[in-house]
Amino acid sequence: IFIPFFGMFGAAFTTLLTYSGIFLTMFYKSYRKFKFDINLKFVIKSIFASIIMGFVISLFKITGLAALIYVMVFGALIYFLSIILMKGITKKELDFFYNLIRR
Repeated sequence: IFIPFFGMFGAAFTTLLTYSGIFLTMFYKSYRKFKFDINLKFVIKSIFASIIMGFVISLFKITGLAALIYVMVFGALIYFLSIILMKGITKKELDFFYNLIRR
């Protein structure tokens, strides 16, 4: 229904609605069965880091595979630095990953 009127944006919007509905349904069902703690502060910091990364990589014009790989690596670096600067990852977690990679 949305695609003929809104084109690509209609398709994107309906996909977003569909996946949001699936996410909420699965979250509700799994949370009833398994009690788990959601660190809301980390989720919010992750969303902000994603917004920062998305804005920065949107400034690049991707013309080929090499540029795509460069932007992907740069985007991951921006995200990681944003999370660290917002103290979303603690020193203990960084040490854990460092030791995991070092093995």
